[in-house]
Amino acid sequence: MSGSSDAFAAVRRFYTHALGCRPGGEERDGKLAMDCHGQDLVLERADGADGSTVLHEPPEGIVLDIDAWCDVEQRLRENGVPVSISVPRPMGMGPGQQCLMHVSDPCGNVVTLRGFAVSETMLAA
Repeated sequence: MSGSSDAFAAVRRFYTHALGCRPGGEERDGKLAMDCHGQDLVLERADGADGSTVLHEPPEGIVLDIDAWCDVEQRLRENGVPVSISVPRPMGMGPGQQCLMHVSDPCGNVVTLRGFAVSETMLAA
């Protein structure tokens, strides 16, 4: 079980250090709630058939504003996390356009990070 705990600790470090999510409390029953840039995320530990730790229901996608997306991209580079797909922010980015990258967490789950340019008028609904 120690290897399992170590693997989940690696997952926790990835989401907190590389992606910049904040733990939302103590781990309970193999679950850890996180605040991932204003979006709720629950990491759930489960043992795989080979005894490895797997993460159930990884996030399908995390939506960020452009500045946060750029910050996360830089943090991923600093932590040596390979980015499998990255569409860099084009010059003159307007509202609604997006940046996109896919990264894998330590359990091999692919996480999609989308960066959207948002204008003040888009938020005034």
